[in-house]
Amino acid sequence: MEKAVYRAYSVSPPSTLDEVRPSPGREVVLFCSAKRCSTCSRFQMEERDEYEEKHFRGVAVVDWDCSHDRRRILAEEAGVTRLPSYVRLAASGPPEVRFVG
Repeated sequence: MEKAVYRAYSVSPPSTLDEVRPSPGREVVLFCSAKRCSTCSRFQMEERDEYEEKHFRGVAVVDWDCSHDRRRILAEEAGVTRLPSYVRLAASGPPEVRFVG
C-alpha cells in the first residue's frame, strides 16, 4: 500500500514533509533530481542503481522531480541545496540529506 501512496505523489505532490513520512519503523528515501540537470542525468545513467543497492537496500526509493515547484520546496525544506540528492525520512526525527553526483 505504501508504494501506491508514493506513486500517487507523482500526480499530486504533498504540501508538507510530514505527509511523506512513513509509518513507525519504516523509512522512505526521496531521490531528488530535475529535468534538464546534466549531473542528475549522468548519475541516473551511470551510478544510481549501484548507489541505491549499496546505501538503501530494502528501503522504498521514490523519484522526486524537483522541476515541480511543490516538490522543489519540500526538498529545500528538508535541506537539499543541490541536485541530485537523496532525502531519507523516518517516522520521526530530522531528514537526512545525501548529496551525490
